[in-house]
Amino acid sequence: MIIGIQAAGLEDLNLIVEEMSVKREVRISSQIQCVKGLIQGFEVIACSSGVGKVNTALGIQSLIHSFSSNIVLSSGGGGALNPNLNSGDVVIATGSQFHDVNYTEIDVPLSQYPSLRVSVYKTNKKLVKLAVQGAQTVPSLRIATGKILTGDQFITRRKLKERLRLVFGGQLVETSSASVGLTTLLSSTPYLSVRGVTDTADQNEPASREVVREARNHSQMVILELLSAIKKKYGL
Repeated sequence: MIIGIQAAGLEDLNLIVEEMSVKREVRISSQIQCVKGLIQGFEVIACSSGVGKVNTALGIQSLIHSFSSNIVLSSGGGGALNPNLNSGDVVIATGSQFHDVNYTEIDVPLSQYPSLRVSVYKTNKKLVKLAVQGAQTVPSLRIATGKILTGDQFITRRKLKERLRLVFGGQLVETSSASVGLTTLLSSTPYLSVRGVTDTADQNEPASREVVREARNHSQMVILELLSAIKKKYGL
């Protein structure tokens, strides 16, 4: 089994790369940098794609077509839409949806593309279950499951946050998960996105480096526990 793991930058993959043995760096392009190695017997490719929807899609496409990944996982951070979430909490996505795709003027439902009539890109249910089980073995982690919203913008205004929550629902907002969902759907590859909460999506100032580091580390911890759960479940 080959497992591809995507994040915006290599700093978002530091814990995963540290767990690797037999590491080898692979550069796909100036934007896409990957590290290939073994974790718990799995062949793992960790790739940084850059920020945003297009960069994410290109990175996921590389994981699938250049490395033949059987499963795609995505790690990173985002802003909480659910008022019950705090910085450092982790959201395990049950699905992802674009909040900035709007072709309603030509009678296409909100979030859908004219050529691809999908609103929510559902994650793999087995991966969600195993990720939750794995995360529960780490008492310090607070976990939520639910939909993640994706758009090419940094959400800082309370009114916009409230509108997103009202129109789309969702636990968290960021810039990549729905691109992961769309790209894996077209390749019939199971995926899962995991996001640590960095902020409350209504702050004018970016979160501190310490808060961002904690969020991305917690996201990676869940992914590493997921790998352990997969190995245990299937006796690999």
